[in-house]
Amino acid sequence: MYGRGLIQPKDYHCECQKLIDRFNIIKENIPGFDNVDNFLNCYNIKGMVTARKRLNEGKTGYKESKVPPTIQAIVMEITGSLLGTRDILEMDMVSMDYLVPNLRACHTALKKYPSLPADFDGVSKMEMWCNKLAAMKVTDKLSEDEVKQLKFDISNIYDSFSQI
Repeated sequence: MYGRGLIQPKDYHCECQKLIDRFNIIKENIPGFDNVDNFLNCYNIKGMVTARKRLNEGKTGYKESKVPPTIQAIVMEITGSLLGTRDILEMDMVSMDYLVPNLRACHTALKKYPSLPADFDGVSKMEMWCNKLAAMKVTDKLSEDEVKQLKFDISNIYDSFSQI
C-alpha cells in the first residue's frame, strides 16, 4: 500500500507502528516464542523480508523527507519490485511467468530514476536478466545456479540503490 502510493507516508508510519505495537503485545502470549526469525522459520513462512526487518527492529522505517513525491514514488516502485522479486525467489517460484513481470517493472522503474550515478550497473543487470528470461519458454525454470546468481544480483542492486 505504502509502496504503491495508496497511503500517505505519515499515515503509513502511524498504522505500521500500531501493528508493531500489537505484535509486541501478542508475542508475549505465544507459547515458546523467542524471536521473529525462529517463529517464521518454524511455520515455514518465507519471504516477507521487509515485515521481518520491521518486526525485528520494532521501527516502521519511516523517515520524513524533502524528496519530491514523484521521486518518492519511483524509489518505492524500485524497492518494492526488488523486494517482491526476492520474495518470489525465496518462495521457489522460479519460472519465467513469475519472474518476468517483476524484473521488467524493476528495470522500467530504475530507468525512470533521474539521479542514478554513471557507475550504477543495476539497470544493465536487470536488462540482462530480462533478455535472458525473454529467450525462455513461459514454462521454463531457472536452474539452481541461475536462481542463486539472480538473488545475488538483486541483493547487490538493492544495496547499491540504498546507498544513493
